[in-house]
Amino acid sequence: MAWHGNGKEKFNFENPQVAIVHYAGELSLVEYGENEILGSVRTSYTNSHVLSVRVNENKNLNDNDRYGIDDRTAPAKRIAFLLDAQTASIRDLLSNVTVTINHDSKIDWLELNTRANLLLFRDKRRHLHLYDTDTQIRTQLLNFCTYVQWVPGSDVVVAQNRNSLCVWYNIHAPGQVTTHTIKGDVEDIERSGGKTEVIVDEGMSQAVYPLDESLIDFGTAIDDKDYVRAVDILDDLEVTPEVEAMWSQLSTEAVSVGDLRIAQRCAAALGNVAMSTYLGKAKEIKMQAEKDLGFRGMDIIIIIIIIMMIIIITTTNLHRHVLTHINISLSSSQSPFTISPSL
Repeated sequence: MAWHGNGKEKFNFENPQVAIVHYAGELSLVEYGENEILGSVRTSYTNSHVLSVRVNENKNLNDNDRYGIDDRTAPAKRIAFLLDAQTASIRDLLSNVTVTINHDSKIDWLELNTRANLLLFRDKRRHLHLYDTDTQIRTQLLNFCTYVQWVPGSDVVVAQNRNSLCVWYNIHAPGQVTTHTIKGDVEDIERSGGKTEVIVDEGMSQAVYPLDESLIDFGTAIDDKDYVRAVDILDDLEVTPEVEAMWSQLSTEAVSVGDLRIAQRCAAALGNVAMSTYLGKAKEIKMQAEKDLGFRGMDIIIIIIIIMMIIIITTTNLHRHVLTHINISLSSSQSPFTISPSL
C-alpha cells in the first residue's frame, strides 16, 4: 500500500479488524488483509475512549437480503469520533454518509455496538445517552453513570448508576431496565463458556453478578435472523414487561421480512387476537398464491399486507362514519328515512 509520511505517524492496533494511523491531524483506517486505505477522518481526538470503529462482514444473509429487501445485515464499516469536545460524528466508510450529533456538554466516552447502528456516549456530567442511527433518535438512559459497556457480541448494555447495576437486555425499549443493588464498582464484563458475568470490586473481595444468558441469546438470534430460535427462547421465559417488549421487537422484525408465521405467533403471545387472526388469513393467502402462481413469498407479501391494511382501515372508517356522522330519524314529522349529517 502506497503511503506518504515523514515517520512521525502514530499507530493504534487495539482494534482487531483495522489498524488506525494518526498523522497530521487525520486518522486513516487500514483493514487487515486489504491493500488500500478503508477511510480517513479529520480529528484531533485520538484517545480510544472517544474513538470507535466497527468493521463487520455479516455472513448471515437470507433470501430477503440477497434480493435487496432488507439491508440491515449488509456489511457495516463505520467509525464514531469527535469533531470537537461537544460534537460526535458517525461516518459510514462505505457510503461516506455522515451523521452529526451535537451535545451541550463535553463527551468523554463513546462506543458503537457490533452492528454499528447504535451509539452509546457519556458526557462530563456523567449523563449516559443512546443514539439510534436508523431512527436518528437520541435517548438519555441515565443521569449519572460511572461505568458503561456493551456486552461483547450483543446489543445488551451494562451500566452503573451509583449503587445500582443497570442492564438493558432490549436496548430498543430503553424504559425496560433490569437493576441490581451492588456494593462496589463495576470492573469488567466476562463472557465465556456460555455464561456472562459482571465483575464488581467490593474492596476486599470481588463479587460476580451473572446475567440472563437467554435474554442475551435472544438479541443474538435477532441479529442472525434466526427467528425460530428467538421464539423458542421467549417461550421459555416468564411473561414480564421486558419479555413483552421483546415479543413486540420480534414481531416487527418478522413482519419486515415477511415471515407471517412468526409474526402471527408474536401477536398471539401478546394477546392481540385481531392481529393474529388477520396475519393467519394473510399467511393462508400467501401460501395459496405461492402454490398456484409460483411466486416467491416476498414478491406478494407486501401486496397482501397493503390489501389487508386497506380492508381494515376502510372497514374501521366506514363503521365510525355510520355511528358518528349519520343520524337516521324515523319521526313522523320527517320522511321515513331522513339522513342528516351530525356535523
